[in-house]
Amino acid sequence: NNNNNKPKVVTSTAWADFLTEAKEEEEEEKQPTTITTTTTTTLEQPMKKRSRRGDNKKEETESSTTTTTSKIRNYDLSSLKMSKTTTAKKKSKTTTTKTKTTTIMHNNNNNNKSGVLVQAGTLDASSVGRIKVSSSAQRSFDLSLPHVLPVRNILFREVISSCNAAHALAIDVNGNLYGWGRNESQQLGGMAASPCVSRPFLLETPSSSSSSSCVVVKTAAVGKYHSMMIDSEGELFAVGGNKVGQCGVKSNIELITSWKACVGIESNVSQIACGEAFAVALDEDGYMYTAGSSEFGQTGTGETGEYFVAANKLAFANSIQFQKQQGFHSGGPNENLYKADNTLNKKKFPLDDARQIRLASIACGKHHAIAIEAPSSSSSSSSSSSSQQQQEQFSPRVFTWGCGNYGCLGHGIQADEYFPRSIAIFSQQATVFRNNPPVTAAAGATCSMVLTQSGHVYYWGKHKSNNAESVMRPQLLNELAHNGHVASHAAGGNQSVVIATQNAVTIAWGQGPHGELGLGKAKKSSSKPIFVSALDKCRCVSLACGYGNSYWIVQKEDDDDEAAIQELDTVSDETFLELEEKSGCGK
Repeated sequence: NNNNNKPKVVTSTAWADFLTEAKEEEEEEKQPTTITTTTTTTLEQPMKKRSRRGDNKKEETESSTTTTTSKIRNYDLSSLKMSKTTTAKKKSKTTTTKTKTTTIMHNNNNNNKSGVLVQAGTLDASSVGRIKVSSSAQRSFDLSLPHVLPVRNILFREVISSCNAAHALAIDVNGNLYGWGRNESQQLGGMAASPCVSRPFLLETPSSSSSSSCVVVKTAAVGKYHSMMIDSEGELFAVGGNKVGQCGVKSNIELITSWKACVGIESNVSQIACGEAFAVALDEDGYMYTAGSSEFGQTGTGETGEYFVAANKLAFANSIQFQKQQGFHSGGPNENLYKADNTLNKKKFPLDDARQIRLASIACGKHHAIAIEAPSSSSSSSSSSSSQQQQEQFSPRVFTWGCGNYGCLGHGIQADEYFPRSIAIFSQQATVFRNNPPVTAAAGATCSMVLTQSGHVYYWGKHKSNNAESVMRPQLLNELAHNGHVASHAAGGNQSVVIATQNAVTIAWGQGPHGELGLGKAKKSSSKPIFVSALDKCRCVSLACGYGNSYWIVQKEDDDDEAAIQELDTVSDETFLELEEKSGCGK
């Protein structure tokens, strides 16, 4: 009877099956694998679990084996290093008096060149992009041909703008910073807020407000509402709108009214690039840092961190200070280069050498970013066969991440990427780029470009708002490469692309409603690259595209340069005065 009173033990067959399956998976995990533990991330775990069964298991093993057999690369970071006269540590800044110098960091290819400032497009930054402005008002201050901006005969070495920005910065040969354009968020630094600043104006830099000497500006970048600049000691400063932390100053304050030092970068800063509301920086060791909006994954952290703050209102895990990013991924060796959309292209694998990757060039579009790996410092004394094999393996990779609209990331699909992902065409076709590696990155609002060592340009994405098809993967611009043009500069605007060559030729295409193509009043758009005849014989030192504008530094070195500049029109003081009177733009 006692036995009859004992409760019956019932074992579920489903539970037994689950335990058996779990035990099998545990035994599989104990098997030797080539995946290193340092590259395992929580975001990739679900993908690995799903691929343990069936044919996907073999596929993952092959891709993992391929990614983990790569060797540690020896990088040439000379282009990022600061000159000996400007390597003062940040700690000694309080005890060292800064003096004016023209020393520039070596990553500027034209650091010994200078020239005059030239602009095409609208002078009225208060109206560009604003729909409630009559077309006649826009045309009255539009420069349909490139014009010289008179700035007291000062020579400049770099001009800065972006596809998101209706303002611009310029750096003269002495490292002084000038700014003009829209200033509603005080993105010009130290100046009172105004609809726009009509002409280039000398800006107050951080040191000039606290000492008798001025900081030497090395380079700069601009977003839609903010500006950033690097001084000659490698320190990064920001000013302007900071609603989503894009200034990287470790503060939630929405408006930074004067230049403030950025926070989170461990070493001297070498390069800076800005999207609409985020920023990407490189230090002199080639490591990457990001700050600002993560809505489309443009900070490269692996997530957007979206959450509800109210009904039907989302917020994102934005970064208010710069953070180092080393989560580099690839699509694996089986990524298809010829199909626009397939399941293989959606798979991503962390690179085993992600923490060792160093970068040499960065650029930002509206909501996406592009970075080029630093070149290898492989020895040239190796045997020809081994040297060729090493050079193929160490060909610089190109990474993109953020918003993937119109294929601007170059992965063959319209999908956002939350980690920097290598573009397969540059990785899988190493033989093509063995003697012509990618060197410089450039971007428009929804397009990307890479300039190679030989001056070829690869383009992908879309920069026109019409029904033109998107370029889903990088394509060589045959119009330039097959006609002997060696590109030296490239820039993308909101709807336009401009390229300057070494033989004093400028090419532009896209849409230029404000005259930003520089083709004249009768030509506001072009579906194919076309010569900007007004700039014939003008040698370009620096090039930038803004929202409704294009900017050049035209070299002024000899009599031939002087003759070419004399052929250009100059904006008159009367035009500036009329603009200041009618639109409320300040001086």
